[in-house]
Formats: sequence, C-alpha cells, structure tokens
Amino acid sequence: MVATFKIAVLGAQGVGKSAIVRQFLYNEFSEVCVPTTARRVYLPAVVMNGHVHDLQIMDFPPITAFPVNTLQGLVAK
Repeated sequence: MVATFKIAVLGAQGVGKSAIVRQFLYNEFSEVCVPTTARRVYLPAVVMNGHVHDLQIMDFPPITAFPVNTLQGLVAK
C-alpha cells in the first residue's frame, strides 16, 4: 500500500507559499508575484528511501488573521 502524506501550505500574504510549491513540483521560479485567490490541490508522487509515496499538497490563499511574525500571536488584545 502506498502511503499518502498531506501537506498544507499556510502563511501570510506575499511570503512565497505558491512559489515554494511550484519550485518543488516543477523546478521553476518566477519573480512575478501573482496572489493566490483559491485553494489549489496538487497530487504528485515521490520516491523516498526506495518507496513511492503520494503527496496531497494544498496551497491556500492568504489567511486574513495569520500572524505576520511570531510575536503577533503573543500580544494580548
């Protein structure tokens, strides 16, 4: 049986989430920033340690309440 690993790519706007996914999948990088407007799901297969594994990579659009830095989540409102 082939193991499936689920990966969710989350982060603030403009940090390069989609760029990292495209670099991993297609070995390409674009200097142009095109905002992600809808969730995208990619289903590649990879070979690790001689075994085939399925990946489910979910690239999400920016999350409005995502902290910009690690200190933002610690500040009491």
